[in-house]
Amino acid sequence: MAGTFTEESCEGDGRYGCQSVGTWTSDDGQLTYRSVGLDGAVGTDGTSRSYAIPDAILGGTDTVHDSTSSPLIGVLVATILLVVLTLGVLRAAEKWGDLARLRNSWRRRKASRP
Repeated sequence: MAGTFTEESCEGDGRYGCQSVGTWTSDDGQLTYRSVGLDGAVGTDGTSRSYAIPDAILGGTDTVHDSTSSPLIGVLVATILLVVLTLGVLRAAEKWGDLARLRNSWRRRKASRP
C-alpha cells in the first residue's frame, strides 16, 4: 500500500547512520502508522514516497519501505524458504526410500483398477 513517510526524528548514531522514525500515511488517508521506521532514506524535505504492508506475516507495521525497496520482500523470502523446505523434505524422503515405496503403491493401485 503506497503512502508518504514523514520523518520526525533520526534515532541512533551508529556506524551506518541513523534510523528515520516518523509517521506514515496511506495515499487514501485511511491508514496512519506512527513511530515507524523507514527502510530507506528521506529527501531533503524530510519525506519519502514509501510502501507499507499492513498485517504482513514477515515484518508487520513497524517498518515501511521506500520506493526503491520492494514491498514484497517478505513474500519473496517466505516463498524461497518454502521451496527450500519442500526440496529438503523430498530429498530426505528419497534418501530413506519413501518415494520409491509411494511410487510402488501408486503402481499397485493403478494395476488393481478395472
